[in-house]
Amino acid sequence: YGSLLTPQRASLHQKAAEALEASYGDKAADVADMLAHHYARTQRTDKAVFYLSLAAKKSLRVFSLAEARGYLDQALARIEAEPACADDRLLAEIVVDRLMVCCWEADFVGMLTIADQYRARLEAAGDTRELSRILSWLGEAYLNAARFDEAERVLDRARSIGESLGDEECIAYAMWDQMWLAMVTPQGRPLNAIEKMAERVLEAAQRLEDPYLPIFCSASIRFSAVISGLPGSGRRS
Repeated sequence: YGSLLTPQRASLHQKAAEALEASYGDKAADVADMLAHHYARTQRTDKAVFYLSLAAKKSLRVFSLAEARGYLDQALARIEAEPACADDRLLAEIVVDRLMVCCWEADFVGMLTIADQYRARLEAAGDTRELSRILSWLGEAYLNAARFDEAERVLDRARSIGESLGDEECIAYAMWDQMWLAMVTPQGRPLNAIEKMAERVLEAAQRLEDPYLPIFCSASIRFSAVISGLPGSGRRS
């Protein structure tokens, strides 16, 4: 392999990738990491980005954040170099997953930078579910930067998009950050606002079988209990 010229190597990688796709068929996502490895060494940037995205989702399911971050950053770098290799929807999915990694790693500066970098292109695609999810993460970044007015605006919009689409996942993620906003800016808000939102988010998480929302929501509830001086309510499941 080391003695082969670059075009010859690319040809071998493409043949290996195509053989894997043919072998796994509609279960190709199971070997997305291998397919990403091979296609990344060919001229098929579109295929490389697609499988890098799937490999990242696979890593996120087992909470392998560094691995997911690596796949997603590779995908975004390729999109930056060749924008036409991914449509707006695939780009949006990659950005949403990258922002989730930022959240888990408490990289709120990175979250704000990435959301701002791609927001204009994704806004141009209209009020999609992916835009709603990105606005929710942007609201999270604003919250952690103490930019509460901006957080409220984007979270309200994220939730509004979710409600207009009837997308429970979008609504739940927007509401989770609205819970945090209500905790840090409680003035003028109903006393039971956080509890009501928490109930709705947890119910949505159960229906969606979402592994992340219950963790996020439980952390919010415990934090609310601490700042309100009611530790007993922090033991809610």
